[in-house]
Amino acid sequence: MCESNYEEIIHVLLECPNVVLVWSDVNLWDKIGSIILRENYNIDVVVFTLLHQLGSSQSELFATFLWSLWKRRNLKLWWQKNETNMQVVERASHLLGRLEISSNYSRWSRSAC
Repeated sequence: MCESNYEEIIHVLLECPNVVLVWSDVNLWDKIGSIILRENYNIDVVVFTLLHQLGSSQSELFATFLWSLWKRRNLKLWWQKNETNMQVVERASHLLGRLEISSNYSRWSRSAC
């Protein structure tokens, strides 16, 4: 979640500037961005279009990172706990069993959405 009061699911999961960094660094932003450039898109269109376009491992990656971003939102909303992009990546990576992904994100310091 951004520090603004604006919270819509599409923003929280796909459009927030810090979220765009996460999607860029897992090489999915180009695909997400191309769908978002269309008129009349919503979260359903983006998710189902991507799942249709992506292979199974990229679909798994996409779904896991969506979940991790949503968890960050809930932690902030319900527990007033802020998480960094690195924490989002580490949680998703751990769940995926791909700890090598998180080592690529050491450049993220403490930026949180």
